Amino acid sequence: MITLHLQFVPKHGKEKELKAAIIDKWMDAMAKQPGFITAIMLTPYKEEELKKLNVPVPKHSFEVISVWKSEEERAAWAARPIHKEVFTQVLDVTETRIGSLQNVLHSWNL
Repeated sequence: MITLHLQFVPKHGKEKELKAAIIDKWMDAMAKQPGFITAIMLTPYKEEELKKLNVPVPKHSFEVISVWKSEEERAAWAARPIHKEVFTQVLDVTETRIGSLQNVLHSWNL
């Protein structure tokens, strides 16, 4: 298994649009792809609470972690026209995107 981690910062005033594009378009289409296992969307904890805990405040507003059976199946999804269609809607309201691809060495409760 592999995981794709993507962090997004919305364009100014576009947080609601970015959230909707991720949930209603991109993640919905991704969930129907061969090899897809699961995905989660994260938002940072409240800034004031993080500061109290002396924990760094993330710069991103949303993080999506998707889990795939293989990199080949994830890459096949990324090459499909539907991916371009739905992911373009995410990028249209995104100021910054950071990502990483990682191997799953062990999992619990999947």
